[in-house]
Amino acid sequence: MKKKIFLIFILFSSFSLNAQNYVFNTLTKYSSKFDNNNNNNGEVISYSNSKNDSYFLRLKKNQNSFTAKLYDYKNLKVHEYTVIESKSKDEIFFKFNYEDTTELYYFNKNDYKKYVFTFQTININDSIKKVKFNVYKNSKKKKYLMEYELEIKKSNENLFPTFRISCMHPYEFLERLNIFENGVVINAKGKTLSGNEIEFKLEELKVTNFELDIPQQ
Repeated sequence: MKKKIFLIFILFSSFSLNAQNYVFNTLTKYSSKFDNNNNNNGEVISYSNSKNDSYFLRLKKNQNSFTAKLYDYKNLKVHEYTVIESKSKDEIFFKFNYEDTTELYYFNKNDYKKYVFTFQTININDSIKKVKFNVYKNSKKKKYLMEYELEIKKSNENLFPTFRISCMHPYEFLERLNIFENGVVINAKGKTLSGNEIEFKLEELKVTNFELDIPQQ
């Protein structure tokens, strides 16, 4: 897997001494491919904290736009940016232009309180485990809402939450959706809630040390 260096420059419309601080230690990049709609193909780059999954920064790039959103599930805020990308040799530079901060209205864990998430091991080969993942609305339902076949590779930490917050909409904020073992999802293929077939592939994984301050509104 080819390594790249991401250098971050943040531009704000205003500054404040009383800023909200976010610390990130993991960077992942997943490519997404829809079987029936090439216009939605793209990649999702996420900065997360492997010790705290109550917030994350997600960069989403497709053919028409490059945007970023910092989701804060504790304070129920979404900080929005447009992203400008430039390249120089082996380095990639991101410039973040702050756009807005909005309320995270759809965050309601009670809506998913009865949901059931199942993981069934299909095969284990060396350091990679294939797992069938299903989502059910409750324990009585036999028809799944979402289905994926996951390939999970052993790692030093449990990085499943980084996949969940990057690719598992609308369940990205549910801490109980977890494999609770060390590993990282390197491939996922299945159907979304709307029935679209999709495949995610891990293109990059690296340890990072990145802090982001958001001015108080």
